[in-house]
Amino acid sequence: MTSTFRMGNRSVELDMPDLVWVEKNYFDNIDASIPYWTKLWPAAFALAEWIEAHHTLFTGKSWLEIGAGLGLPSILLQHHHCTVYTTDHDQQALAFLRLNQKRYGWTHMHVQHFDWQQHRAIPPVDGILLADVNYDPRAASILLQQIQRWMQKGLTIYLTTPHRLAGRHFVEQLTQWGFHSLLLPYSAYAPEVSCSLYWWEPA
Repeated sequence: MTSTFRMGNRSVELDMPDLVWVEKNYFDNIDASIPYWTKLWPAAFALAEWIEAHHTLFTGKSWLEIGAGLGLPSILLQHHHCTVYTTDHDQQALAFLRLNQKRYGWTHMHVQHFDWQQHRAIPPVDGILLADVNYDPRAASILLQQIQRWMQKGLTIYLTTPHRLAGRHFVEQLTQWGFHSLLLPYSAYAPEVSCSLYWWEPA
């Protein structure tokens, strides 16, 4: 299923799994995890739209998107000639990213496996992108530890998240560490969900 999204003055096309594909590859497999990556979530739209509106902050730099799913923020960045490492822990998500990469000729994207709950080593980049990866409170402490490591490396970090009561402690910790925050406009693709951007830059 091919979908087209308008981010500012730019149109982005990408192939997405339809319900038939999801049912075939996940719902019939009792060992499969919930396929969160098979849809675009409000925080991904929010981050992608903010990137497009502020692309001069990103151009000429290298970025690592973690838990990318369908990789919409990465796609926007590669259109602005950034080097982007687009990562996820799900092999099916990576396969879809590679299909889109081949079809649309995205030459500035490097699709790689990365599980932030297990891995520490990352490519040499200028910054980290995270869109709604803090949805599971049980994994929040691990993610916060990773964020501390990235801060110690002097990396810029951009994180978008919807406003969930369960995520309150997580964003409060970011604020204590000096993250700035901004309430983002509602996306036309998710008009019912409010999201905020949290970012940290080295001094």
